[in-house]
Amino acid sequence: MQCDAFSAPYILLAIGCSLSLATGTALLAKQTFNVKLFGLALPTAFVAAATAILFPRCLSGPYWMIDPLSKADWLDRVGQEHSFVYFLQQGQFFIVFMLAVLACIAIMALLNRDWWGAQAACGYCDHVCHRRRKLRADAASDAKHTLRVRIYSTVLAACA
Repeated sequence: MQCDAFSAPYILLAIGCSLSLATGTALLAKQTFNVKLFGLALPTAFVAAATAILFPRCLSGPYWMIDPLSKADWLDRVGQEHSFVYFLQQGQFFIVFMLAVLACIAIMALLNRDWWGAQAACGYCDHVCHRRRKLRADAASDAKHTLRVRIYSTVLAACA
């Protein structure tokens, strides 16, 4: 049994969680927040538990078969195997900054739920990261836009 990114456990997780999300979104559209949360969390937890029961060897990670010496000499030196906390400790702030930019894109997409929401969010981040221009004076006209301006200003300060 393999436990890498293209193996049965991860495919089961991807399909199961996608189906529970799609079904929950369709069936729970007009419910309260708590009902939506419970209705999405319960089937997703069931899929995760079923995967853990069916494939217990994968709980130790995709590289369980590598001996400790090879892991220490080879795998621990590969950057993609570490979390963002490791990059903060090593002083590699650019990678963590890019994670913050992606979080801002997600927030902007949530604030702009219309058809152009994702494009507007990408436009904001492009403006912040590449052009570094100041905000226009008329940007704070409504409360929703004021929140966007605050997020935008925070990212602009981080870029400077």
